[in-house]
Amino acid sequence: MAHGDTDPLPEGILLGMCNPLLDIQATVGKDFLEKHGLKENDAILAEDEHLPMFDELIKGYEVEYIPGGAAQNVLRTFQWIINKPKRSSYFGAIGNDEYGNKLREKATKAGVDVHYQVNDSVKTGTCAALIYKTHRSLAAHLAAANTFTIDHLDKEENIKAIEKAKFYYITGFFITVCPEAIIRIAKHAVEHDKVLMFNLSAPFVSQFYSEHVNATLPYVDVLFGNEEEVKAYAEKMDYKTNDMQDIAMRLSKLEKVK
Repeated sequence: MAHGDTDPLPEGILLGMCNPLLDIQATVGKDFLEKHGLKENDAILAEDEHLPMFDELIKGYEVEYIPGGAAQNVLRTFQWIINKPKRSSYFGAIGNDEYGNKLREKATKAGVDVHYQVNDSVKTGTCAALIYKTHRSLAAHLAAANTFTIDHLDKEENIKAIEKAKFYYITGFFITVCPEAIIRIAKHAVEHDKVLMFNLSAPFVSQFYSEHVNATLPYVDVLFGNEEEVKAYAEKMDYKTNDMQDIAMRLSKLEKVK
């Protein structure tokens, strides 16, 4: 780099917001999925009836603990590619416990500048990542991740992180937690000509939270979604087509704030 050039990737250029979860990963049989009412390729929010499954996994299977959460994983990968620390910042809520400490340690080691909101009374969220053949089924127990509040964005160091960033990556999963925080960052991105990236995340997000998805989309510059997620959105919006090209064209023509 020539003398006097500024770093094209300064600290904090990318800001992510999602649900930090400790993944509990194990290889299971189809019988395990069926027993707990899970599909081979899906992502769900764990209900009360799914909670015994976590104990069953830990006690009866060979499990691997992996720092997770969709956006946090993206930032960890980004850091690995860039290979310069603290180029990304991250917002999400964890508990004040061993799993939370493990998440902070692993994410920081990966180079992510984590700005967790810490909940002293609720445990850190976990996600059962169940591998069956070539399929992966996710069941997230949000716990502390579900307690994120918008006032976390008002802290001085977090205001600075938002202002410093040029790109924002937010997942649809976070819509179930704090949609107003998404809109605040989305408005900042638009007002300052920055790039907002949004991921549909899972079919259930469009199926059950379409109002919040539609409130977010006018601010979005780059939209991510796999075939199932995009079809779920199209079905909810009554597009009357399963053709991916048609759906992509319609999504690309959605009204933008500016």
